[in-house]
Amino acid sequence: MAIASTELASVRYLVDDVDKAIDFYTTHLGFTLGINAAPAFAEVLRGPLRLLLSGPPARARGRWPTAPSPHRAAGTASI
Repeated sequence: MAIASTELASVRYLVDDVDKAIDFYTTHLGFTLGINAAPAFAEVLRGPLRLLLSGPPARARGRWPTAPSPHRAAGTASI
């Protein structure tokens, strides 16, 4: 049974090596490969979980910006 994209939980995970992460998640944890744009990005899926693997090239270009922490105000140190 196919899962609609609106029923997926998406999690972005920063990795050092997208190809190694793909191998680990598909070989050892039962994920299937959705999109492979290594070395920058990949998508692996398992049930309702979509794991977005973001490698250094994607982060360097700022394509996947991170949201500011709600627990940290401007000019304060993180805990």
